[in-house]
Amino acid sequence: MIVWVAGTPGVGKTTVGRFLAKRLGYGFTDLPEVVRRMGLGELDPESGAVLVTSRTVRMIVEKYVADNSVLSSHLVVRVPGRRVVCIVLRLNPLVLVKRLRRRGYGVAKVLENVEAEFVGAVYSDAVRAFGRRNVFQLDVTGIRANAAAGKCLRILEGDWGGDDVDWLSDLPKKQMERLLGLFAKSRLGSA
Repeated sequence: MIVWVAGTPGVGKTTVGRFLAKRLGYGFTDLPEVVRRMGLGELDPESGAVLVTSRTVRMIVEKYVADNSVLSSHLVVRVPGRRVVCIVLRLNPLVLVKRLRRRGYGVAKVLENVEAEFVGAVYSDAVRAFGRRNVFQLDVTGIRANAAAGKCLRILEGDWGGDDVDWLSDLPKKQMERLLGLFAKSRLGSA
């Protein structure tokens, strides 16, 4: 089995994935790092992220990721013949804004990733790739990576079904107003 820890950039996939792999006794693969080392993607000058196609992701998983592995990536793809359980880490979009700004992401890249988190783009992609019963959400807002890995273990052991994350419904009114104001400002600036 491959445990795919997914989510938008900045939610903590790599850190949680490493803790989870250690606790499971599995190998760990940080997919963006593999892509970078193998020179298989293009560098995004704004964010410094390596851009890669889903075809490349599938090839790497098929050739280089063994069973009993934890894989970390914001991209998810169906890999025929492999059992995958995917845990999508979710983070309050306003917290994500701060993290991505601290990383030096430009305004456009911050907004792109925050919008993806807000609408649950990675979760939706994961459900399409692996099926609803193999995909779980975990809200990591305000919890440490080791505690998040513990929650991932509970999901894998069948003790808990994860979180039901819907930022449109879950965010308090004031946070929603701040987030929508941020989206509106960015749209006005690009109009």
